[in-house]
Amino acid sequence: MKFLIVLGALFCVQTLLALDAKEIIAKMQKVYNKEAHLEYDCTYELFKGHKDATAETTYKGYVYRNKTNVYQKIDQTEFVYASDFFLQINHEEQAAVLALSQRSVNLDVDMNTALKECSNIEMKTEDDYYAITLFIKNTSSLPFSIVKLRVDKKKYYLERLDLYYSAEQDFSEDAKKVDMAQPHMRISFKEPKMNPKEKKTYFLLSTYIKTVDKKLIPTGSIEGYSFIDNRVN
Repeated sequence: MKFLIVLGALFCVQTLLALDAKEIIAKMQKVYNKEAHLEYDCTYELFKGHKDATAETTYKGYVYRNKTNVYQKIDQTEFVYASDFFLQINHEEQAAVLALSQRSVNLDVDMNTALKECSNIEMKTEDDYYAITLFIKNTSSLPFSIVKLRVDKKKYYLERLDLYYSAEQDFSEDAKKVDMAQPHMRISFKEPKMNPKEKKTYFLLSTYIKTVDKKLIPTGSIEGYSFIDNRVN
């Protein structure tokens, strides 16, 4: 009987932790989703393995959102999710691809999907933040096995997101060698700016593309880049 009581108590604790974690994530989502206009900087760190402490690659990121329009920059790549077009610019390759409008991947979609696909949730309350760990089901289509969040206790801002990939990646820089490991991506977020200065030019196609002799030509910061218009079938 004591054994059953202990099991029941443990089950209740796990259930309460799961509920608390989901409530905290919901509060975090509300903070970001209630403001139609915001921006924030972030840093991406790619680790070779799940237990590695030193990042293989580090690069900066930036996100600006104005209602449904989203501009995102990750290292040398820009993504423009405008109401009437989608544009991806790769400055390293000096190439741009234009497509029909797409819905941006946002925090709400990502976290809700992860919550639905997790088999267990753990949460720790630290001095200044909540540490939440989602263990993803083996049968899930998500590419991660574990997702960790660090959420600020006062304002419910997302401070850090750790994604532990389930598939292996080849880290070898030598074409004749193979160095396989499961990557770990850490994204550290700075405090978001609510209602920042408006940047309308991000979402104007004329900022990036002009028409010359009825042809679309890259202009401005991407002048001279190779260009593909995928809106044409």
